[in-house]
Amino acid sequence: MKLQLLNIFIACTFCISCSQKPVKTERIQVSPKVLTDSLFIKSAASFICIGDYLVLQDPRQVSNFIKIYDTKGHLVSEVGQIGNGPEEFILPECIPFGENKFLTWNRYGTFQTAVSSSENQFKQEFRSFNVFNGKNQSIQLCKNGNFITYDPTKDHVITLYSPDGKEIASAGKLPFSSDIANREHFYSGKIVYNHENQILLLYLEVLPYAATFKVTSSNISLLNERTFGNPEYTINGDQMQVKEGGKNCLVGCCLTEDFIISIMNDPDYTGNDKSQTSPKRHTVGVYDYDFNLVKIVNLGMPRYNLAASGKDNTFYAIVQNPENSIIEIEL
Repeated sequence: MKLQLLNIFIACTFCISCSQKPVKTERIQVSPKVLTDSLFIKSAASFICIGDYLVLQDPRQVSNFIKIYDTKGHLVSEVGQIGNGPEEFILPECIPFGENKFLTWNRYGTFQTAVSSSENQFKQEFRSFNVFNGKNQSIQLCKNGNFITYDPTKDHVITLYSPDGKEIASAGKLPFSSDIANREHFYSGKIVYNHENQILLLYLEVLPYAATFKVTSSNISLLNERTFGNPEYTINGDQMQVKEGGKNCLVGCCLTEDFIISIMNDPDYTGNDKSQTSPKRHTVGVYDYDFNLVKIVNLGMPRYNLAASGKDNTFYAIVQNPENSIIEIEL
């Protein structure tokens, strides 16, 4: 298969607006509901909620690497094959594709669709789309089927496309130099879309910047943006150097009705445990849509991935408990 084919499987901080009043952060300890404690996975590369289902993918499993659970914790289906073939995937990512549907895409996989049936099974279909240029780092979909992409090499990094590849709108100008080499690395980022309130979150992974946009079927408009902390970087010619890449960045975010949930190491932890199960890895940060940190939530166990449907303030997490488990948290 030619590499140029893009492949898809459907199945306190510094605020740019200084007039904002500081918001007190509440610390809370929760007792999550355990949905399942028998995932039998090696790792979870992505984790999403699509209506009545939770979809996670473990690319370390060559066969049936996508696991589909209902929101009660029951495994209902397994699909997907890792490899180089016409119906296989390399470095896939799952994203919602409407109610009880999802799409898995990467630059070197195949075009497929997984759609739930009345028997709680997922059958595969195959489709091609002409909206990808090979530089998109993250992709989401609107309810009407339009694609939203993040491409850090463009002047306006967020673009809305129709399914046939026609550009509808673009927005999002990063508050950093556009004249540096390797923008794909230094401005690497993710987008997450809440279909319920039509809010898109962009968060960078090297520099601590995030922004929200209103995305409709025909328009993109900036709502808010925030640079967290005071990032230290230098630019010499077209070369950028970042002192502590990833510091203060949002991580692994999901969107609920009222909140942005981010993986966050406990800022109050004073112990010396640096392991993956350290108590400092038990917490998540809860931000409002103005990027105020309103809660630090202690789950009581190490968390790895987050997911939410966006229709309420419930979210889900993959945790170690002590085996890999899925839990449900209501804020």
